[in-house]
Amino acid sequence: MEYKVNIQESLEAAFLEYGASVAQERSIADIRDGLKIGLRQGLYSQFYNKLTSKYKFQKAQKSVAAAMSLCYVHGDSSMYKNFIRAAKPWSFRYPLEETQGSCGTQCGPDTESAARYVEMRSNELADYFFAGIKKNAVDEWYDNYDDTEKIPAVLPSIGFWNIINGCTGIAVGMATSCPQFNLKEVNAAIIRLIKNPNASFNELYCVPDFCCGGYILNPAETRASIEAGQGKSIRLRAKIEYNSKENCLIATELPYGVFVDTIIGQIAKAVEENEDYGIDRVIDHTKQFADIRIYLSKNANPAIVEKRLYKDTSLESFFAVHMLMLDHGRFPRIFGWKDALQAYIDHIRECKRRELEYDFNKLKARNHILDGLLTAIADIDETIHIIKSSASSAAAKAALMRHYDIDEDQAKAILDIKLARLAHLEALELESERKQNQLEIDRLSDILSHQDKLDEILISILQEVADKFGDERRTKILTITEEPEEEIEEKEINVNIAGDKLRINPKKVAGQNISTTNLGTLVCVSSAGLLYKISMRDVEEGKTYSVSQLTKAADTIVGIYDLSNINLNKYWVFITKNGLLKKSPVKEYNYVGRQGTKMLKLKDDDAVIAVYLLSGDKDMISVHTSDKFYAHYSGQEIPESGKAAMGVKAINLGANQTIIKAQLNPTGLKITGRAVKGVKE
Repeated sequence: MEYKVNIQESLEAAFLEYGASVAQERSIADIRDGLKIGLRQGLYSQFYNKLTSKYKFQKAQKSVAAAMSLCYVHGDSSMYKNFIRAAKPWSFRYPLEETQGSCGTQCGPDTESAARYVEMRSNELADYFFAGIKKNAVDEWYDNYDDTEKIPAVLPSIGFWNIINGCTGIAVGMATSCPQFNLKEVNAAIIRLIKNPNASFNELYCVPDFCCGGYILNPAETRASIEAGQGKSIRLRAKIEYNSKENCLIATELPYGVFVDTIIGQIAKAVEENEDYGIDRVIDHTKQFADIRIYLSKNANPAIVEKRLYKDTSLESFFAVHMLMLDHGRFPRIFGWKDALQAYIDHIRECKRRELEYDFNKLKARNHILDGLLTAIADIDETIHIIKSSASSAAAKAALMRHYDIDEDQAKAILDIKLARLAHLEALELESERKQNQLEIDRLSDILSHQDKLDEILISILQEVADKFGDERRTKILTITEEPEEEIEEKEINVNIAGDKLRINPKKVAGQNISTTNLGTLVCVSSAGLLYKISMRDVEEGKTYSVSQLTKAADTIVGIYDLSNINLNKYWVFITKNGLLKKSPVKEYNYVGRQGTKMLKLKDDDAVIAVYLLSGDKDMISVHTSDKFYAHYSGQEIPESGKAAMGVKAINLGANQTIIKAQLNPTGLKITGRAVKGVKE
C-alpha cells in the first residue's frame, strides 16, 4: 500500500508534538504547584509508598525504586539526582528531602554519596504538597506507563508553593529561569492578594532570596524583571570579608549555581596569566557551604584584589529572569509576579473547595445511613419481624425498603448492623453522631457558600506554614552605582636601585636609576636565569622596598629593566660565570606570564652574572675574567639562539677562572680587532 504525505507538514507536526512533550513532561514547571514532572512523580511515589517524614528513613535506592516502579520513565540515576538535589540546602531554598548520609558539599554539583550509602525520605514540608489528595482535592490524574496506577497531574500544594525554590530548565525553543524566594514573604504576599484582589504590585513584590545568600546588586532592574516575568538578569555577588590578621580574603555565600571548584579554577587561571594579581595562594575550607580563603601577596591592596576577583571570576555572577511556566499544566506562558500569585491562589481555592465538598458529601452520605438505622431501631420489633419472615437477605432488603420507604443503601446498612448495636445506648450514640455530623454539614455548607470563609481557611494554612518553616532572608540588597573606574593619572617617576633596595626618588642618586611611570612594570632577571616582574602600582613613593621580597626570587637579581623599553630593543644578551654568551630575541619571551619563567638553560654549576638589552648589532659587549683577561664582541658577532639554548663560549678560561664582570659599551666605541685570552687589561 502506498501513502502520499507532505514531508514538510509531517516534520513540522512531529517537531511541534515533540517540543510540547519536552515542555510539559520534562523541563517546564507547572505554575500551580511549582514542580516539574520528574520531582512531582518522585515525591508522589514516596507518599504512595510511605517514604515520608511520618515513617522511618529508608535507603535512597528504595525511593528511586519506588519512583521507577510506579511512574518515572527515565533512568534511575536521573531520578536519584532529582531526589538528592531536593535535599541540598545550597540547591533548594527550602529542601524537600531529608537524608542520613552525605548529600555533598558546595564544592561541586556531583559530590554526593551514591544512593546505596544514603538514607532518605521526604520531609515534613513536602507533606503539604499532598494535603487533601486522598479527598479528591485534585481531579487531574493520568495513567502510569503500564496503565496500572493513576498519577496526579498536579499536587494540591495548599500552604506551600514551590516557586520559592525557583527552577531552571531548557525545553525545545524555550527555557525557564525563575529565582528563589523567601517563604515568609511569599506566603504574606499570597495572603495580601487573597484579602485584596486589587492589591498593587508594590504591595505584593518579593525580592528574590537565594539559598546561598550573597548580595543582589541591581534591585531596581530585578524588581522590573519580576514584575514582568522577564527582563534583565539579577546581578549577584558573593560575600567577601578581609581578615587583616591572616592577610586573606574569605569568600562565602557564593552566587546561586556557582560552585567552589569553579571559583578556585578561575582564580588559578587569573594568577597564571598575571603573577602580579596579588594572590599568594588559595585554600578551600569548605565543609558544606562555601568557605574559600584567598591569601594575598605581601604588598597587595585587598580592595584592588577584591575588585579584580569580582571582574575575573564568578564571585560576581548573573541569574536570568524568565518566568516561563505551564498554565494549567499545558500551555507555556510568561507569568508576571502578580499573575503567578493569582494562578496559585486559584489552584488552592479549587483544591480546598473539592476537599471540603468531599467531606461534605461523605458526612451527608453517613447521615443518610444513620437516618435509616435510627428509623429501623425506633421500630425494632417490626424490623426484626420483617427480616425473620423474609426468605433471603435480598427479600428482607426489598421488604425493608417498602415498609420504611428507604433506599437500598439504608436497607443494606440495617441488615449489616450488629445485634449489639440495637441496645438503647447504641441508639443514643447514633443519634449523637447524626447531630454532630449535621453541625459539620451546616458548617461546610456555609463555607462552600461563602468565598471569604473558604479564604480564611487558606489564609490560616498559609500562615501556619510560614510560621512553622519560614526563616529570615539570606540574600541582602547592595545597591551599586555604576561609576567609571577611577583613572589613575600616569606620571613619570625615577626608580633607584641600590643593591637589593628599591625606592622611588625624585632625583637620580647613586646606584641604578630607571625612568618609568607609576603604572609601569619592571622586568627582573635572576642569577638562575629566571624572569620576575615588579608592578609599580604596588610601590609607594618615598617608601623603601626589598627587591627580593617584591619578586619573591630565591636567587640574586642581576638585571632590572623597564617593560615599556624592552620592545624598543632587539635582543637579550646573557653572560654567565662559566664564560657563556647567549643572544635571544626579546619577542620570544612572555612578560605577562607567571613569575619565575625560565629565560635560558644553565648547567648546575653555572649562573648568570649580567644581562643586557641590545638595540642593534653594533652594540658592544665586553667580558672580564678573574685573572684580568678580557674579550670584546659586537652584537653581530654573537650568534642568535632560542630561549631553550645555553649559548656559545665567549672566552677560554683557565683553571679556577670565572667571568667576574661584563659591560655593555655604547655603539660606535672604537675597538680594533677582537681581544682574546692573553691580552692583559
